Amino acid sequence: MKKNIMFAIILILCACKSNKTGGDALVEQDSISTELNDDKISALTNRNIDDVEITGEVLHTRMTYFNFDSVKNLVSFFEEIELKHEIIVFCEEDKSTVDRCILQIDKYRKGLCKFYPDTLVYKSLSYLGHGAAYIDNHRPGVDLTYAEWFMMLVAYYSPDITCLVNMQSPDHIVGVRNFGHEYNHNPWWSYLFVKRTKGYEVRAIGEDCSLITKLYQLEDRNHRKYYLCSNNDYELSFMHYLYTFDVNGKLIEVKPECKIRFPNVQYDEIYFSPEHLEWSLCKLNKKTGKLVPVTEKPLMKLELKGEDSFFSSSFR
Repeated sequence: MKKNIMFAIILILCACKSNKTGGDALVEQDSISTELNDDKISALTNRNIDDVEITGEVLHTRMTYFNFDSVKNLVSFFEEIELKHEIIVFCEEDKSTVDRCILQIDKYRKGLCKFYPDTLVYKSLSYLGHGAAYIDNHRPGVDLTYAEWFMMLVAYYSPDITCLVNMQSPDHIVGVRNFGHEYNHNPWWSYLFVKRTKGYEVRAIGEDCSLITKLYQLEDRNHRKYYLCSNNDYELSFMHYLYTFDVNGKLIEVKPECKIRFPNVQYDEIYFSPEHLEWSLCKLNKKTGKLVPVTEKPLMKLELKGEDSFFSSSFR
């Protein structure tokens, strides 16, 4: 009889141990991907917060469309991330806003509050961006891991793109957020937000210091959509990133060559014409207020041919 009682106690203790939730942040999942309507969410087996990569002196996480529904408690999830990766904020008040935002999203996804905390999301992203720029301007080696996990979280549960981005495409499918823009305007990190069946996926655009100033929604003769992320400000930041959809409907980055030799002419602005898909060096006519090209040929053209799209220029 005593043996049976002891055996029952051992079984109860084992059951309690298996249900312990302290290690919530490192989520183990039985499958590589989880079906959600017509999207496949990248829910990596044994997804680890230390899955990071370094670009220069900046530490990034490997961003993915992560299934946050698999995380039981978002607060403990981000507390565990914070133990290993610094939360980059300017002051304690900013941190409390981020913490409150995570708690509200946890309540929202569980049906404990009716509305998505869009104002808190926008403020938190701004505070994290400001903190990242501040740290990177005062000491080397900023860690963006926490901030990028936060971006993936708020994107996954967001019903609308407006609170996530600084600019968006006319169809509201794609948007761009320049991260770290509230301190000295340098450095910059840019992120692309893409509509999925549930929320949005977020990915980094280019490498560090890839400021995006314009987002264009384009279309070719076959009515295939493209999204062009550009910085036309001046020669040193003449950057372009082109995205389109593959045959499976997944947004992919097209990697056309964009190396160009600028002609030795005086110009006031690099103007892009979405109608003609070409860039021109222009000077401003002070009398008419209009831009006038200073070369006969455009600086560069964009040829839209699906995944084989490319830039062409006579000034190579």
